[in-house]
Parts: sequence; C-alpha cells; structure tokens
Amino acid sequence: MDGSPDNNTDKAAAYSKLYAAQTAYNTANYNYNLWLGNIDSQQLNIKEAALAVAKAKLPEDQALLEVLQGGPIPENATGAGIVQLQQARIAVQLAQANLNLLDDQIKKMTVTSLVNGMVMTRNAEPGSVVNAGAVMLTIGRLDELTITVYVPEDRIGEVILGQTASVSVDSFPGAIFKATVTYISDQAEFTPRNVQTVSGRKNTVFAVKLSLSDTSGKLKPGMPADVAFHSK
Repeated sequence: MDGSPDNNTDKAAAYSKLYAAQTAYNTANYNYNLWLGNIDSQQLNIKEAALAVAKAKLPEDQALLEVLQGGPIPENATGAGIVQLQQARIAVQLAQANLNLLDDQIKKMTVTSLVNGMVMTRNAEPGSVVNAGAVMLTIGRLDELTITVYVPEDRIGEVILGQTASVSVDSFPGAIFKATVTYISDQAEFTPRNVQTVSGRKNTVFAVKLSLSDTSGKLKPGMPADVAFHSK
C-alpha cells in the first residue's frame, strides 16, 4: 500500500494533527519569548516591517477619514479609498453636467408667457411642429379688460378722461361692473359696421376706451355690453 498522505487517510489525518500542533507550538513559543523579551531577529524584522507598512498607510487613512467627514480631497492624496472617492466624484460631476444639459433643453422647449393671463385660443397641440413666428396661443389678461364704445358726435363733449361708467352684460343680468374712461379719440369716424348706436349708422362717432375693474373673472373678451356714463 502506498504510504503517501495523499493516498492514506490515516496518515493524512496524522500529518494534519502534526501541523496543527506545530502551529500551536510556534504561536505559544512566540508569545512566551515575547513576554520574556527573547524575540529573534527574524521575528523582529517581520514586526518592524509590519509597523513600517502601518506608518506608511497612516496618512492615506487620515486623508480618507477627513474626506469622508466632508473635507476636500487633497491633490497629493493616494490610496485605494481616495481613488474610489475621486472616481465617484467625477461620476457625480458628469451626471450633474448631463442633468444641466437636459434642463437647458427642456427650458428651450418650454413656452413661457411674459404676462399672467388665461389661454383664450390654442392653435397648436403639444408635440406639433410650428413655423417661426406662428401664433400658437392667445393670452387674455382678464384682470386688465378694456371696452371700446362709440359716442355720437353731438354727445362726445359730455365725456371726459377719468369719468366713471357702469357696464352691464347679458350673461349676468343685474350685475354692474365699474369702468373708467382712459382714452377719447380726437378724430371722428363713421360708425363701425358691427356696432349699433342710438343715433344710427349715418352719424359720425368718436371711439372711447374704458378700463374695467373686475376681479371676479366673469367678463370675457367679445361679450356684448351696455355702458352708461356717470355725470360729473
């Protein structure tokens, strides 16, 4: 029978026990000599080398600790941990740059109104391709409405700037909206075709513009209205 430990289970077990015993003896002998101060030169060299490695790695560990606590990465810092942090920081910067690029692209594709108001008409749907200068939306400033009326030539002298008036619309019977004269035309014109006046179409009229004070949002552009001027 082959006496090799590879082929003999009992002999392999015996070798294993011998190795364990030898290791335990070496450890015990080292600790015994350490307590007595009897360390041979080889053991001392090993310990000195381990201490030198630990001292050399100490600045790397200190730099890594400072960075992990929120400090900057030193330019001359080395070590696997520092390298990983540098790579992670570069990845974060690259991701932020891509995010900023996407934000810029979204801003360029976002249409922003220069004034506050309500969309009255929309000529393009989201995703549509439009030509430069095309009208896509019509914004109505419902908080700054105006109404233009045409006053006959023989009554225009009774209207002055700053004069107040009452405005009523068919949609809200009984509701009265306040208005103020802000513009009086200095030239007479024939009554526009879409306007009816008391004196009829054959008379010349003056355009008078009034600003409306309405915070309820009830009034809309295009509503027919009646205006009654207040006498001063």
